[in-house]
Amino acid sequence: MPHHREIRLACAPADGLGARRLVRDLVRNDGARVEDAIRGRAARLRDLVPGLVAGVRCIERDAAGLRVTADAPAGVRLSGILKHLGDDGASVPDAVVFELLGAVARAASTLHRMPGLAHGALTAAHVALDADGAATFTDGAFGGAIEDLQWNRDQLWRAFGLIFPAAAGLPRLDQRADVMQLGVIGLSLALRRPLQEDEYPRGLIDLIVLATPDAGIVYGAVSLRMWLQQALQLHPRANFGSAVDAERALAEIPVPPGGRRPAA
Repeated sequence: MPHHREIRLACAPADGLGARRLVRDLVRNDGARVEDAIRGRAARLRDLVPGLVAGVRCIERDAAGLRVTADAPAGVRLSGILKHLGDDGASVPDAVVFELLGAVARAASTLHRMPGLAHGALTAAHVALDADGAATFTDGAFGGAIEDLQWNRDQLWRAFGLIFPAAAGLPRLDQRADVMQLGVIGLSLALRRPLQEDEYPRGLIDLIVLATPDAGIVYGAVSLRMWLQQALQLHPRANFGSAVDAERALAEIPVPPGGRRPAA
């Protein structure tokens, strides 16, 4: 079982997968099983959703470990946008929040239209937005390797910033997990900052209320609050099972005057 992982790819903040430098990713691990998982997911994503998830060019093993060379998507990482908003307190219109979240939801919905296909590590660090506001996902090949760690939910949150639905067994990187991770992206955008490590799991309800005050996001505040609850699997009756459902519900939420697309 792998114990140490180092992934490098530039101009993007570090996360649980490591600090990055442009194009080249290095993964250190102790087993061929992880390599098989990465190769399998990379091939499946390339064949089923070309262009939606940054493609893997080659996978090589050397003395240092497993080296994964992947395409660098155009645009900026969503994690960089959130860090800027959180650090500088920059003010952005509510329409921008809806448009950015909508772009990620549309991309995730496209992915989930393939039966049984999920990203598995859908955090802001793995979302790139181009100049037109379209989203591309990165690091999709590593989902199986993360699942193979067989870590519990607390470990996966603290190491990778990933959250998962409650279940009897170990977390699964499936479509419901993607939806919860989409919910974290939505909550972070509404808050205009990344979530802090100590704000999960106990603080989600309070954060949703904080992010959607009646006097704050006036247009669609109640609907957005409901959407976040359903995405984060907190609603008592009706939670989203896939990003297809989440994207459809998000598209129905009223947004401020001017519409969604001009906010891009």
